[in-house]
Amino acid sequence: MSVLLETRGLTVEFGGLFALKAVDLQVADGAIHGLIGPNGAGKSTMVNALTGLVPTSAGSMQLADRPLHGRPTWEIADAGIARTFQNIRNFAGMTVLENTLVGAHRHFRASFAALLRRSRAAREEEESQRARALEALHFVGLRGRDEQMATGLSYGHQRRLEIARALMLQPRLLLLDEPLAGMNAAEKDELADIIRAIRDRGITVLIIEHDMQIMRTLCDRLSVLHHGALLADGTPKEVFSNPLVQSAYLGQAA
Repeated sequence: MSVLLETRGLTVEFGGLFALKAVDLQVADGAIHGLIGPNGAGKSTMVNALTGLVPTSAGSMQLADRPLHGRPTWEIADAGIARTFQNIRNFAGMTVLENTLVGAHRHFRASFAALLRRSRAAREEEESQRARALEALHFVGLRGRDEQMATGLSYGHQRRLEIARALMLQPRLLLLDEPLAGMNAAEKDELADIIRAIRDRGITVLIIEHDMQIMRTLCDRLSVLHHGALLADGTPKEVFSNPLVQSAYLGQAA
């Protein structure tokens, strides 16, 4: 597989404390790549750096052949990177459909004036994006809930809504920050199947998750962060058998 996402020497420093220390990461195109490590290892900082939410102190990052270093969040999204957050960030005063349509902002071409006039082109564009949003909701298992308020969804379904909104961006790379947190075993298995289906659609996935049983079977490759540095990288079998990983994170019985 070719490399889709690559970081070299990626470093994030906050007031003399290093959240990331010269991290070299390669994510293959078309893979499900897991990012694991103890709490405070720098996983969410990595995702925030990749999406422009925190500034980097050194190093570089690129998506395919497009440099991302120093780019604002909207340019990174426009390059084809979408994400979800560790804490659910849906819009409480909006319906499920409206929440999903927010993710289509990159693809709207009608001018503000055309939208105000309700021109034919603007109406057709809205209908096209609405159809895409309904398909995305069906894909994540939220069919028929489009007019429901987002706050009325269960916790697990709100997680799915976040993913549907991210998919509306039509990303090349989807970053998932602990999407399985707080779910029961059945919900985790269902969402893992959705993530596999996303990969089967040609979208590369970089996922942070603490459930190692899921990560063993879900991911093609794993990278382990520890104290902000890359501790190990390889297939799940290679990573979970690594003595350094067992000692630093999983424990000797892993």
